[in-house]
Order: sequence, then structure tokens, then C-alpha cells
Amino acid sequence: MAKKDIHTLDNNPDILTHEAKNVPDDMFNTPLLKNYVTDLFDTMASTMAGSISAVKIGIPYKIVAYGGKASVNFPEFHPEPKVLINADYEILNDGLGVSVYEHCTSLPGKRGHTVRANKINVTAQDIDGSPINFIAEGLLSVLLQHTIDHTYGKLFKDCADEFGDIAEFERKYGKSHHKQFSIVELDNQK
Repeated sequence: MAKKDIHTLDNNPDILTHEAKNVPDDMFNTPLLKNYVTDLFDTMASTMAGSISAVKIGIPYKIVAYGGKASVNFPEFHPEPKVLINADYEILNDGLGVSVYEHCTSLPGKRGHTVRANKINVTAQDIDGSPINFIAEGLLSVLLQHTIDHTYGKLFKDCADEFGDIAEFERKYGKSHHKQFSIVELDNQK
């Protein structure tokens, strides 16, 4: 298939701010679904992103893809490529969070500081419809929360305690501030 255009909040807010549809049982293991997945990986490969949701390229289904290349900001972080269909996650309260500066191809030129859960339980299906269930921690937890949230119409700016132009963050925190993350203790309100 091919690289697709990324939808942004400026050019197509509707698909980015509404919950996507679940992939129905009769779509699993079909050429259509396989084409969607190929488009996701082709598009992700053409960007600096380490993950992508189908809604970002105009496909209104809960499909996400990630991995297969090293992170631009965290070169040691390079998860295996994986597709998650009808994915959801549950926060596992270990009292820890990941403090990180996020950005998104759907919000070009923007950055935000978030504290995401350090550990989540991910449930999904693979391209054949078989169940997937695993625990994600640290940066993988952040990546998956960001990407799965897209399928529910939630953008990282909705989780940010500070959000604005990348240039503002660089003036305030330095040009490489986004290449740092830390594990922090959460208060009881998280």
C-alpha cells in the first residue's frame, strides 16, 4: 500500500476528537484490514513517530501500530513492531508515573508535559482476531497510552499539565528537554 497523509487538529478535528469504531468480527484477517495495517506501518516509517493510530490517517477504526524502529528521542527504546486492534488499557497502580514531554504528528509544532501511568495492562486483538494481553511499563506504557487514547478521541494535550508551542518549551527548558524522562512517585489523586 502506501504512505498516507496525517490528519491534524487543524485540518480534520472530527476524526481526531471522536471515538473510533471497533473493528467488526467479519473484518479480521481480510485484505482490507491487512491493507490498513500496511498503510499504518508505511506512514509511521515516513515520520519520526514511534506509533500511529488508524484515525490519524483517516481510518475510523480502533487500530494502532507501533515499533519496528528506534525512537528518535530515546534511541535505546525500540520495541518490536506490533499491531493492536480494538485495544484498551487499564492503569495498574504501582504508585509510579512517567514524566515526559510529548509531541504528536497530529499537533504539529506543539509539545506538552505529561505524567502517564508507569504500568498498564493492555488488551487487544491481533489481525486474525486472536486476543492479546500484556503488561507495558515505562516508555512503552507512555507510547501505548498516547496511541490508544487517539482511538477514543483523546489527544495528549488533554493529559498535559503544560501545553504549548515547541519553541516556548525550548526557550524555557532547553532544546533537548524532550529527550529526557523520569519515573516519579504519584500522589493519591492520580
